[in-house]
Amino acid sequence: MSPVAGKSQEQLICRSVKPDDCIASETWFTVALCPATEFTMKINLADDKKLEFTARLSKLFQDEFELELSDFRADDILTLCLQTLCPAVYNQAVQDVRAHLQSKLDDLDGEIYPDG
Repeated sequence: MSPVAGKSQEQLICRSVKPDDCIASETWFTVALCPATEFTMKINLADDKKLEFTARLSKLFQDEFELELSDFRADDILTLCLQTLCPAVYNQAVQDVRAHLQSKLDDLDGEIYPDG
C-alpha cells in the first residue's frame, strides 16, 4: 500500500489500473479509502451480465442518439463506465457504511448499565 499524499478523507481518490495479467473481461481499479491507504480491486462481470449491459448500451445509443454501436464499442464504453463509476460508488458506499456503523457504536454508550 502506498500513501496518498495531500488528500483528506473527503477527497478520496481513485485511479484506474490494468495489470499485465488482466484478461479483457476484467476491469481493475484502485480505491483510496483514507489518505494513507489504497488497494486494487477487480471487477469481473459474468459473461451474461456483460452481454446484457452492452446490449442495453447499444439500445440506448440507438434510441437516444440514433447511433449504431458495435459490440466492441459497447464493450469499451462499459469498461470506461466501470473504471469511472465503480470506484466513486464504492467509496461512497464505504463512507455511508462507516457513518452508519459509527452512529450505532455511538448509541452503545447509552446502552451500558453500571454493575449493581
